Amino acid sequence: MKRPKTETLRQFARMLARKMGLHFPEERLDDLAAKLAAAGREAGHQDLEKYLLWLMSAPLKREQIELLARVLTIGETYFLRDPKSYQVLEQVLLPGLIAARRAADKTLRIWSAGCSTGEEPYSIAILLSRAIPDLADWKIVLHASDINPQTSAVG
Repeated sequence: MKRPKTETLRQFARMLARKMGLHFPEERLDDLAAKLAAAGREAGHQDLEKYLLWLMSAPLKREQIELLARVLTIGETYFLRDPKSYQVLEQVLLPGLIAARRAADKTLRIWSAGCSTGEEPYSIAILLSRAIPDLADWKIVLHASDINPQTSAVG
């Protein structure tokens, strides 16, 4: 399938960010085009430019979102994935959040998005158990989700 115009890809990338929370910066537009070509073929379209314009012409249907999520997401998951992010969470974000909540109602609600089979929320639970010595006195809710219904085992 021929690569669509760069401006069409940019518009589609902006729509993906708005509608699905998926971010494809300028330097990843070629990667985006390759993945979208697979989606286009699977949806029965031969012209990628026309397919993208068609997808942008009306609100996305559930099956379109599921197809795009399947071809555009990685589905990779493991404990403490992206160590720098967990380091920032453990050393910068959680201490302030815990201190503020300790003075209030000892309640935390955390959403872990993009976590496929669930290792990421377990990783957050590990960090919380390290950071809160009186964990049994807290009400903590961890919500885990993934946009890709094929790889998601969490809800």
